[in-house]
Amino acid sequence: MKVVVILSKAFPPKHPKAGWETDFSLRVKCGQALSDGARDCGFPYCGLCRLYNERGKIHTCRIDYDYWKKRINRLKEVGGVLSVRQWSGVPFRSRQETIVDIPAEYVGIQRAVFTEEMEGAHIADDIVFVEELADNDGLSSEDFLAWFKDHDPSRPLAVIHFTKFRY
Repeated sequence: MKVVVILSKAFPPKHPKAGWETDFSLRVKCGQALSDGARDCGFPYCGLCRLYNERGKIHTCRIDYDYWKKRINRLKEVGGVLSVRQWSGVPFRSRQETIVDIPAEYVGIQRAVFTEEMEGAHIADDIVFVEELADNDGLSSEDFLAWFKDHDPSRPLAVIHFTKFRY
């Protein structure tokens, strides 16, 4: 069984950086390499981990927690893979490119609810500040908050993990 998660190749139209590349593909690959304890990801010209001390993109945040929880739980039950993809061109009008297929044993899901001020999120009986959440999502805090600016903060998000890291 495969569960597909499609990441944006570019920032969406309502984002202040609309049209700019997100570099999520490289950030996910970097996060995968670093999760195995490497000091840097080893990808030529990456620079994320070496220059910016980033961990790469080790999860994605999605609206509709209940929907994703069912899918991820089923994936884990049958030992499938999470196929992380992006559109090759225009979303929904181009083919999907696989970034990485992640075995079920590494995949996880956590429920996150933003604080009222959106300074952080309640995850696993703790508050994770937006800076850490954004960094692990492969974004700056400003870009992360802009991505979710129209989201009702009382509705839970699904944090879908690509590594064994959990909050």
